[in-house]
Amino acid sequence: MKTKSRHNSAVTTVLSAILTIAFLFFFLLPPTSPAQNNPATHRPFQPSRRNSGGIISRYDLRNITSTANALQNRERVLILTPIARWYDEYWANLMQLSYPHELIDLGFILPKGPDGDQILEKLKLRLKEVQGKPTNGKFNLVTILRQDVEIPTTQDEKGNNNPFLPTGVGEG
Repeated sequence: MKTKSRHNSAVTTVLSAILTIAFLFFFLLPPTSPAQNNPATHRPFQPSRRNSGGIISRYDLRNITSTANALQNRERVLILTPIARWYDEYWANLMQLSYPHELIDLGFILPKGPDGDQILEKLKLRLKEVQGKPTNGKFNLVTILRQDVEIPTTQDEKGNNNPFLPTGVGEG
């Protein structure tokens, strides 16, 4: 029986040594990033093709690069705006941007419900005026997204008026 226990302790010792070396290798050595392995190359932004044709578009944001000379390099800009109420002043400010509109993508996130419907109608009118122009002034791309849940009417956490809280949460 003594030979069997010696054999087990030798196997245990070898496995312990291997695990210790693996621990030291993975946890104590500095990590290497893919950027260190491949020198940085300038790649223009390209949307991912993983779900082409569907309603969901995925963008690999790791490919986005910018330079100090954005205008000279004709780099595109995204202005994403969640809108709870329509403000004519905001639209006027968008129209007065000095950056070329053909290099600007607009995205709007509208609430679900009657308020969102009113905002959508106003937005459609404004976009028809701008995007219908045959000359400069058009934005490159306009995306309108609608929320799929109603926005809460109150910020009160004590009542159960908040649809984002399960029943009983926040009641006191």
